[in-house]
Parts: sequence; C-alpha cells; structure tokens
Amino acid sequence: MTSRPSNRDSGEELALDLDTPTRFEEGEATLVEEEVRDLVREAGEPPLEEGGPAGDPGAIPELTGVASEDDERTAAGERRAMRLSKAGVAFIARFEGFRSDLYNDAAGHCTIGYGHLVHHGRCNGSEPAEFKSGIGRERALELLHQRAGQFGAAVNGLGVALNQHQFDALVSFTFNLGPGWLGGSGLQRALAAGDYDAVPRELSRWVFAGGRKLQGLVKRRRAEGELFARGKSVEVSGGGEPGEEAPPWPGRLLAHPPPLSGEDVRQWQSQMAKRGWRLAVDGAYGARSEEVCRSFQQERGLAVDGKVGSDTWQAAWAAPVT
Repeated sequence: MTSRPSNRDSGEELALDLDTPTRFEEGEATLVEEEVRDLVREAGEPPLEEGGPAGDPGAIPELTGVASEDDERTAAGERRAMRLSKAGVAFIARFEGFRSDLYNDAAGHCTIGYGHLVHHGRCNGSEPAEFKSGIGRERALELLHQRAGQFGAAVNGLGVALNQHQFDALVSFTFNLGPGWLGGSGLQRALAAGDYDAVPRELSRWVFAGGRKLQGLVKRRRAEGELFARGKSVEVSGGGEPGEEAPPWPGRLLAHPPPLSGEDVRQWQSQMAKRGWRLAVDGAYGARSEEVCRSFQQERGLAVDGKVGSDTWQAAWAAPVT
C-alpha cells in the first residue's frame, strides 16, 4: 500500500519510499536529558540517572551517533556531517508515540515502538520473535535512532548549511514522510536557494494523506516549522503525549444516529478539540462528531465505525498526536 502525502496548494505530490519507514529544539541540555529519561521512565522501567557507567541501570541509554557539542567540528576546524541531537530524538519520539506491541499503523503497515516500520502490510505473524514478545522503551529509542540516522544522512546530502535545530526539524520531517521530498520539492528548492524564511511555510503544506488533511500532520508541521525558525518547538496540546491516562470509559457507545447527548459526549468532544479537531463541544453526538470519530479511527489504525467505544475513547487520550 502506497500513501501519497501531497501539497495541494502547489500540486506537488510526494511518493513515500517503500524501502524506509514512513512515520515519521534545541534547549537546555538538562531538559533534553530529562525528556529522554522520562520517555524510558514512562515504560515502567527504573528511573535513569545521569552519569552512571554503561550498562548501569542509572545510565542514560547510549544512542550511538547522537550529536554533542564536541561533534560540532573536526580538529581541522571543518564541520562534520551533522547528526540528530538528543533533543531531536525526543522531539520525534513525542510525535511518534510509543507502543510496546506490534500494531498496524494508519496506513495499514506493521509497526512497533516509536513508529518503527517492521514491514509493509498488516502484521501477519511473520515478524521477528523480538517484536512478537514486545519491546521496552529503551529498545524502541534505539530503533528510532537507527532509522533517524538514515534520514539524517539524506538531509546532510542536501549540502546546505544548517544549525542543529534546523537539522533536527528536517530529520523529523523526513522521518515522517521519507526522503522523496529531496528530489525537487518547493522545500528543497527553498533550501538550495538559501531562502530559509520560506522553510516553515513550505513545511506547512505537507499535511495531506490519502486525500485528507490530517490535524495531526498540521500540528507536527507547525512544530517542525517553529523548531527550524527559532530552535524551539511549540507546545503540543490535546492529551496526545504518550503516557497520559484517559478517564474511565463511560460504558456506553457514543454513536449516531440518533443523536446522543450527555456529559460523556462533551468530555470526548472537548478532548478531540484539544487534539486539533474542529467540532462543537456541545454534549450532543451528531453527524459532525461521527465524522470526526471516523477520521480519527482511520488515522489511528482503529476499526472505523464512527462509534466511540472503549478503544477509541482510550486512544483520544493515550494515542500520540501524529
């Protein structure tokens, strides 16, 4: 199955590379490290502390190839090929979200961890034993970084001067779409021309998938644009952060027709509005609520029936904003 995210304003279409996954701020160092540690802590594993030796439960997982200040330049003063920073790893992880078990993503491909593509097509039992038994947060971070390294090499191949947060933003974009945009898109032309002010605008155009404009992509493109322009990612609201606990499912299906009303409907509508979906928070589950529900279910790889059952309810709080 090939998905074609497109830029409708310019008529550009981007065919995703089927040989690579299609999932895919520079801040204070202490905040970055805390963020990475929190990603592991949310998996229920021992808290990670700074400074422990390799293999010590108190050590931050070693992410080979993650950039540090010492990597900025060679001894001769020439800039090395750039690598994704720890902040960049955390940025991508936030948007991809963590799943310990195999699942079929919104495009119907077998996936695990932080958007790591296991194979094209739905999970079918042929997956490696490691993935069948589930993986932890640290292993998922390793897989994320391995794939991100491939996309980092593609961004380096542009041959344009970038600072760290600009590089991280473009790696996140490429992780999500694949490297097809490097072959002559408006974004590539803006970078080649040195028109960096145009980059956030060009990023914001790539928000369509399967002929639909996805709110998750709108949020991600906006955050990537902010990261590129200012070195600071915008706050991602809407309960999409991994690990947020959903309130208990009310125990009844929210469905239409006939219209269904209640405080549980209002609570779900409010959460979906926070995630970026446009709908009235009026406590009445009507045609628009059903439309939003169907789109959300399709985006999250859930059974698409337009009804808010237990899985759809939980996903509204627990699923990442992607």
